[in-house]
Formats: sequence, structure tokens, C-alpha cells
Amino acid sequence: MAQLQRQISRPGFLELAAYDQLVGLPDPWVQTAMVCTLIANANRSAKSKAFQLKDFLPARKPQQTPEEILAVVKRGIEAGKRNTSYAHHR
Repeated sequence: MAQLQRQISRPGFLELAAYDQLVGLPDPWVQTAMVCTLIANANRSAKSKAFQLKDFLPARKPQQTPEEILAVVKRGIEAGKRNTSYAHHR
């Protein structure tokens, strides 16, 4: 936040925040995928299938439930208990 405060004035920040609320800032993944799609399609052979935007977007995993997150944490704790080599280096 400190870096942002040095780079933009308070009124400028408030304007940007309002714009984000009304319109939304662009997704950098989508912007990058658009450029990649354009470049890939410009360089593909005429016989090959055209690339699509989704070909360059990262796969989005469904959000974990609190129960799933807790299960992952518990597995990590149990794995840490079994791995005693870390404890010797403290």
C-alpha cells in the first residue's frame, strides 16, 4: 500500500477505486491470454485449428470449503510430525 501511495495521489486512488466499482479493472490473465491467442493464431499453419482464449487461461480450481482446507492443514501437520529431520535442524 505504501508503494501505491507514493505512485498515485489520494484523489487519483479514489477515482480508480470508483472506476473499479462501476466498471471493473481488467483481468491481467485475460489480457495476457488475448495477446497469446493473437500471436499463436498469426503463426499457426492454415490447416491447424485456431487457438481460443481459453487455451491460454490458467485452469481455475473450484474454491475449497472450510472443511477441505482444514483437512489439508491437518495432513500437513501429521506429515510434519512424521518428518523428524526438520526438528533436528532447529
